[in-house]
Amino acid sequence: MSTTHRIATWIDTGTGRQAAGEISVEVASGSIVGDAASMAGSAIEVRSEAAALVVNDLVYVSGWSETHALPLVTKADANAAGRQAQFVMRGALAQNANGMAYTAFRTAADVNTNAVTTAGDPVYLSETAGGWTETAPTAATSTVQIVGHCAIKSATVGVIEFDLRDFPTINTNDLQDLAVTAGKIANSTITTTQISGTAAITGAQLAAGADIAGTQLAAAAAIARTQLATDTILIDLEEKLKAADGADLALSETADDFFRNVGTNQWLIDGEATVNETELSSGLFSFLLPENYVAGGTISLRASALVVLAGDAVNDATSTIDMQARKVTKTTGAIGADLVSTAATTLATAGADYNFVVDPTGLVAGDKLVCKLATSMVETAGGTGAANSRITALVAVIQAKG
Repeated sequence: MSTTHRIATWIDTGTGRQAAGEISVEVASGSIVGDAASMAGSAIEVRSEAAALVVNDLVYVSGWSETHALPLVTKADANAAGRQAQFVMRGALAQNANGMAYTAFRTAADVNTNAVTTAGDPVYLSETAGGWTETAPTAATSTVQIVGHCAIKSATVGVIEFDLRDFPTINTNDLQDLAVTAGKIANSTITTTQISGTAAITGAQLAAGADIAGTQLAAAAAIARTQLATDTILIDLEEKLKAADGADLALSETADDFFRNVGTNQWLIDGEATVNETELSSGLFSFLLPENYVAGGTISLRASALVVLAGDAVNDATSTIDMQARKVTKTTGAIGADLVSTAATTLATAGADYNFVVDPTGLVAGDKLVCKLATSMVETAGGTGAANSRITALVAVIQAKG
């Protein structure tokens, strides 16, 4: 029968100095028969101020006590950045006490190791501070660090050979923003399994000049649209605008319609001229929500517009701009109710963007919207000058992937 004993000794720290330490030995029949911690390792005197520690606790150096001239240790944690295990406790250590911590240790035969598949399997730093686990952590923010191996598999007399000289796997907590540049990505190494479904790649996560090229994607492992960040995109609708009867816009004024105002370096859309009256100008356009539209994502119709005055014309404060949008049932051609929730808005002489919010409930990529743009110009100055509405840009603003 053998017993385990500890012997005080001095340990070479490799710096030309020695530190007080101890080793555990196995004694049988009055003779030392072996090192109780069968793996070679080193020890260091430490201090614990954060909490009391128990046998088999895994710890890391978290600070320094100048008063005691000792490193401070705290329980290691796989789910916290910079807290990988560096040492294991062979004995209990009270809070605010000094003791020894080791890089290797064979536990007593009293550990439940029954969850490992077979003796010899690795054990890992746990996401529970200070502990170990038979299963490697899988969370993106967790460190996968092998802290030892199961020597004996048993629910009651299991043994672990701790060895804290393994290098942990880097996790997302260990990476700084923009740390991985194009020069650090080998061709064909990024696969879809290495990109979290909820961790979209955004432009801010790419270093300047470090776009992801096709050669940096593994074969058949393209980045899916669902793995791209949601962004706002513009769809140009100006060329889609037609007259109220569906014809192309005329190149001169037409009753109740918008028309193309073309001149030297000029390509604009104007409404019917208004002199001492109220004139309504309207036009139609339609578009499909693109493939990368986010189902139920925000949609706005935006007209950049203003009132243009000639001569003694004056813009009345009741002049307005308005839009409508209706979903078309493509199988039947049925037209739905107006989805625009924004009311007609006062149109001013100062150019501005007029946004009309579309209710996106139930809308998906591929849905067709038929829309109407209308301006109501009121000019009552009593002179001869005309007032026109002018559209300088017409777009849809939608939420999309990529």
